[in-house]
Amino acid sequence: MLGCRFVAGVQDRKSFPDFGVPEVAFAGRSNVGKSSLINAITNNKKNAKTSSNPGSTRQINFYLNKGIVALVDLPGYGYSKASKEATRGYLDVMEHYLMSREALQRLVLLIDSRIGLKEIDRDFLCWLEEHGIYYSIVLTKADKLSEQALGSMVSFVQNQAQGGNFLLQPIMWVSSKSGRGIRELAHEISRCI
Repeated sequence: MLGCRFVAGVQDRKSFPDFGVPEVAFAGRSNVGKSSLINAITNNKKNAKTSSNPGSTRQINFYLNKGIVALVDLPGYGYSKASKEATRGYLDVMEHYLMSREALQRLVLLIDSRIGLKEIDRDFLCWLEEHGIYYSIVLTKADKLSEQALGSMVSFVQNQAQGGNFLLQPIMWVSSKSGRGIRELAHEISRCI
């Protein structure tokens, strides 16, 4: 997705831009690799700001790809170094975005392949199902596992997510560091257009 660039950061419900294109949003726990993945997909390490500090993304960031599709980097849920009040604020904006955004075609839920689904992820999956939001699951940091361990984790997550009415298959895995799986994910995203 060359040519994708940052166009807006939104911190409140009233400031959502209207691009008139399909949107694909990325969600997951803090430090799961959302911003790194957007950089890998767009082949631009400077597009999304990355940090080793959990909760660094505190707004909804929009990246427009040649007026064809927008990638949306959502704040992480779970542990954050931000105050509880600030965290509640940006999670409220994120919830509003997910529930009201007509342009949203798919949510890509990122799960750390070394950890798998945690209770907070399962709660988020239930929330997505309750609100009828289509989502894909992508395991990140796949370079940290052997092929066998990665295959086992894919099966494990598949079993835990089984029965999701709005889950779009297949469960994928990527490594922003090595680039493995990035082209396949970009292809899946292009199918949303």
